[in-house]
Amino acid sequence: MLTIDGRRIKALRAANGWTQADLAKHLGTDAVTVSRWERGVSHPRPSAAKRIAALLPPPKPRAWFAADPEIRLRELDRALREQRELKRMMGEPG
Repeated sequence: MLTIDGRRIKALRAANGWTQADLAKHLGTDAVTVSRWERGVSHPRPSAAKRIAALLPPPKPRAWFAADPEIRLRELDRALREQRELKRMMGEPG
């Protein structure tokens, strides 16, 4: 499952050079709420998580270095589950 935790929110903000107030404006909330998310005091509601996911960069392609086919299959399965979760959060058909 795709998780949008405080570290990812803070990384998104830092990568874009945004303050908490800037990110809050993009998400339609306030800086205090963004601060609470980043500190883990609270978590974004599904509607806010969907808006945050829309701002995240697309996942980087993974290199398949594992020689073990079972490990490669687990990685592929995990990547597909993350993709489906992101689509679900974006309201797209799975």
